[in-house]
Amino acid sequence: MIKLLTKLFQSYLFIVCLSLALGLALPEQTKIFSPHINLLLAAMFFFIAIEVNLKDVLTQLKTSIGIITLVNVIMLLIFPLTIYYAMKIIYPELAISFMLIAAMPTAMASALLAEIVGGKPSLALVLTVTTALLAPFTIPLVIKLTAATEVPTDFMGVFWSLVKIIMVPFALANIAKYFSGSWLKKIQPSFGQISLILLGLLMMGVVSKQAAVILGGLDGKILIYLIAVSLLFIGFQVFGYFIVFWRSHQDRVTVAICLTYMNITTAIYLSYEFFNQPHIVIPTILAVFPWNLTVIPFKHIMKKIKTATTPMADKTL
Repeated sequence: MIKLLTKLFQSYLFIVCLSLALGLALPEQTKIFSPHINLLLAAMFFFIAIEVNLKDVLTQLKTSIGIITLVNVIMLLIFPLTIYYAMKIIYPELAISFMLIAAMPTAMASALLAEIVGGKPSLALVLTVTTALLAPFTIPLVIKLTAATEVPTDFMGVFWSLVKIIMVPFALANIAKYFSGSWLKKIQPSFGQISLILLGLLMMGVVSKQAAVILGGLDGKILIYLIAVSLLFIGFQVFGYFIVFWRSHQDRVTVAICLTYMNITTAIYLSYEFFNQPHIVIPTILAVFPWNLTVIPFKHIMKKIKTATTPMADKTL
């Protein structure tokens, strides 16, 4: 029983589902975390950033600068702008939430996911770091070019919030690694679990503020939102794989992973902190489900593509 509980509490999906359930069932108790969403997210970035090896990042950056630059521009600027204006035509209600999701930097877990699916972890790691460091500049710009026409937004507030939750923890993590010696490596295996707990508290804080609206069913729109956001993630995978069509299968898989599995917690934080409207916050929260569930079928599809085609030789951009 203890082994089962330990395994469950190491599962990202279990923590997310448990947090959603507690946030909905006990909104009055769990909303104590709501005022501290930014601190929880910053702490998560700190523990995750400690596991990033900057030397490996710089080495890969030197050898793949062309594709890294292109993918950063596509992911952080072209893609979210395209998604927003497309949704304004297809389903305007979801335009802002989908734009926020698409504008996010790559998740820190992307290197692991790339390895699982058959991609290149070193390339995924570089895209993770570069998109994270550029995000405080690109996200406010994208919001200004899109959502500013619909919702009054504090753009400098968005910028400084992203600096505080991404860049400051990243800098502090590297300072801590530099001065810590060997003792930090000894406790590093526990950082993943700590990050999961922080994620759970963050999710409870966000969901508790929208509990009444979610339980009310949004006039039957919850299922529509879930289907729409699931289709969005499938679209991410297809677009990500074919956008760098001239590269090897391994590179294309990596780009698809990095584009699809973005830092969804940052999107949830921004939707809650700066928009806080049910039709923006709730679809962003629901994105955690396709985020977790689509990687399994994607892995099998990529495996079939790899065996069915002759791998292309890497080309330089």
